[in-house]
Amino acid sequence: MPGYFAMKDDAQTVEGASAVVAGSTRGGAAKFLALFADPVRRYSILEQVLLSATNFIFMLLLARHFSRESFGFFSGCWVGFYLLLSLHRAFVVVPFVIETADHALLRKAGRTWRRYNVLVLGVFTALCLMAAGGMNFWMDGGGWLAGMTVAATLLMIPGAYQELNRRWSIQIGNIGAVLLAATVYSAILLLGAGLAIRLENIWLALGGLWLAAFAAAVTSWVRNRAFRIDAEFEPLRRFVGERRGYFAWSGISAVAYNGYNQIPPLILTILAGPSAVALFQAPRTFTQPMSVLMMAVDNFDRPRAIRSLNAGGMGQMFRQLLKATLVLFVMCMPIWLVLGLFPHQIIHLVYGGAYADGAVPIYLWIAFSVVSILAYPAETSLYVLKRPELVGRGRIWAGVASVLVCVATIPALGANGALLGVITGWALSGSWSFWKFRRHMKQNQSKQAQAKQDQPAAGA
Repeated sequence: MPGYFAMKDDAQTVEGASAVVAGSTRGGAAKFLALFADPVRRYSILEQVLLSATNFIFMLLLARHFSRESFGFFSGCWVGFYLLLSLHRAFVVVPFVIETADHALLRKAGRTWRRYNVLVLGVFTALCLMAAGGMNFWMDGGGWLAGMTVAATLLMIPGAYQELNRRWSIQIGNIGAVLLAATVYSAILLLGAGLAIRLENIWLALGGLWLAAFAAAVTSWVRNRAFRIDAEFEPLRRFVGERRGYFAWSGISAVAYNGYNQIPPLILTILAGPSAVALFQAPRTFTQPMSVLMMAVDNFDRPRAIRSLNAGGMGQMFRQLLKATLVLFVMCMPIWLVLGLFPHQIIHLVYGGAYADGAVPIYLWIAFSVVSILAYPAETSLYVLKRPELVGRGRIWAGVASVLVCVATIPALGANGALLGVITGWALSGSWSFWKFRRHMKQNQSKQAQAKQDQPAAGA
């Protein structure tokens, strides 16, 4: 009989443990599903999936139907375009998102932000055209680099307008405008690719990209006009002067950031030519959806992180961003597994024999996406805290290291050397941001603890 009761107790224990495990599993599943419960987050992800699929098909078609040299030229224009958009994002979009999270603030300062956007785009355009002229007249064989620079500049203008209008739509909760603009962009871009392939003219693909960005910007602008903003605006001199330090460090951080993102393929272009850039870009097409998904999550979670900071402090903000990072890992894991297990088969299926040497770049692009997602919560936290200088200092060192790695390895490794430079920069920048955020959080906690100790003393 004692043996029976012992067995019964064990069974009850196991049964109870199983119930706890089942309950925690259900609770974990519920928490995970709750990450996607917010409709704005779902629609933001839907928009970015649409854009990701469109860009994926667009680049895939061009890589498949044009020579490596022609596709390499287009890829250089594409890289320059996104380099300029990244700088515009640092100088305009990120500060705009942080400072206009409240509708009252957006109404009051909306007209000023639009004027500031025009000022930044005017400066960028002038500098780029001057650089293109210098390449054309002073560099031997620099005509094709000048052509790439001019094309990227022309693409930047509607692309930057669309990015600001798109963020404006998200700020006011008009997710329908975001989805409509993405649909218009996708339709025109794919039509442009089809026309370029049919007429065998890569410039028509660039024209289709410009028209798609322009149409999306107009669509967003028309839909956003229902949100009324104040007629008065702050003088730009005072507006920029009050934010000079933030704009300066945000810009420095963006330039350094591009030192390990967009500068490596430009170095590859100069040192190895368009064919090597094509090998860099063609495998990137398979991992590009992950970068776009990261932007989709950021569109929603950066404003939410700001609200979490205001409601519960830095700890709650960082936990919010860690949840966003978990969402990214879950969404990207299937892509990593498929690409990692079948790189040769996928390349042959999509590109035939044109990029048979693309398996190693695919593995390196997977490594890049993992490292960039790991860096997301710390870097975003520092931006939300309005401490871009902490990110910027780390990015300066990361950018310098990335350029040095590229210069040292590209002559021997080509596209793989450029990718090693990209990964090196991201790893250094992410590690630096985690270190700086942890120090900043500890200092803040010490100040709060000291303040609590001082309160009773003051009362006494």
